[in-house]
Amino acid sequence: MNFKEYIERAESTAVYPGQSTFKGLGYVVSGLAGEVGEVFEVLKKIIRDSAGVITVNTKQRLFEECSDCFWYTSQIFNELKSKSNLFDINVNKLQEECFKGFTGTTSSLLEDKLTQQRSILIKVHSLVSNILDDYSFVELNGCNEEDDNLQNISENTSKVLLSLFVFLKNIEINVEDVLKYNLDKLASRKERNVLSGSGSNR
Repeated sequence: MNFKEYIERAESTAVYPGQSTFKGLGYVVSGLAGEVGEVFEVLKKIIRDSAGVITVNTKQRLFEECSDCFWYTSQIFNELKSKSNLFDINVNKLQEECFKGFTGTTSSLLEDKLTQQRSILIKVHSLVSNILDDYSFVELNGCNEEDDNLQNISENTSKVLLSLFVFLKNIEINVEDVLKYNLDKLASRKERNVLSGSGSNR
């Protein structure tokens, strides 16, 4: 499965306020910020509870939380698709870089795996902050399809994905497994009519 296919399939599971409007874009941008926070929370517990060692259980938690990050990034792209022509450009770029031998790594100076992972998440957090800033500008001032702020949102969302792909690769998690898990989970919730609920145990 490539990421463009994932985005198209994830769209069928999207149920949230203001879809295909700037309100909807704001919802999924805020959702991404929340899910990145959840990944940080798992990393904090790894430091606190297991002396920095990523256990089987915490690895599974990272797998699950990153799957939610992917869903929100996919919906940012789907919202942008309804507002500009940036969608195909950036998704095609992601497909080329991430599913055809993408070999991005963190700095070789960072020898400790946990330090590497924390460094990647700090970068992701910074990128998401930039996305929120650009969305806030659009919300307050309006925009058109050529607006630089939409371009920035699209480009920074791409960078978030690339960074999360490296994050997962560093702990030997296959990105495509994460994408499939997320689609299967959401398809089950859709079948049981609990997409719009809250919490993981649905």
